[in-house]
Amino acid sequence: MYPPVLDEIGGSFWCLINYFQTITPVDEDECVVQYWLMVNSTREVKVEMYLDIQNQVASQDIAIVESQQPRRLPLDLQAEVHLPSDRYSIAYRQWLKKQGVTFGTI
Repeated sequence: MYPPVLDEIGGSFWCLINYFQTITPVDEDECVVQYWLMVNSTREVKVEMYLDIQNQVASQDIAIVESQQPRRLPLDLQAEVHLPSDRYSIAYRQWLKKQGVTFGTI
């Protein structure tokens, strides 16, 4: 029911990186995140460098997500103040509401 997230990050340093992520709910307040990082590069860059950078980003993301209040996702868009950068989150919440999803939401 939940569409997968597939991001491409490009640039002269990175060449091409594909990032595939799955999120599996454990209960309404906890989930397991798994990700795969695929690199298409002709440069001789050690895999550990990519992993170190990704782990730094993931640890920052974890700290932010775990500190969010409320822990469950509000589907009422009036419950929070939104910025233009929230447009994907807003579209996702509208999609969840249209699907009738109540698990993990308020």
